[in-house]
Amino acid sequence: MFGVLSGLFMGFSQAPEKMSYQAVIRNGSGQLLGNQSIAVRVSVLQGLPPVQKFMPKDLQAIPMQTGLSAWK
Repeated sequence: MFGVLSGLFMGFSQAPEKMSYQAVIRNGSGQLLGNQSIAVRVSVLQGLPPVQKFMPKDLQAIPMQTGLSAWK
């Protein structure tokens, strides 16, 4: 019964249209960087070493005072 229900849910699943990213931004000394403009490059890695990078994306944001930043 569980296998049948699992198969039904998998048959109706969809890939997300967007991915979301979250990070707490810190400098080299470990201090939070909030309320400052930052640039970040995110890449999705595939495979075992050696890995392949795909979907590189350059993102810019101004993290909150707590250092938390989120992108879509």
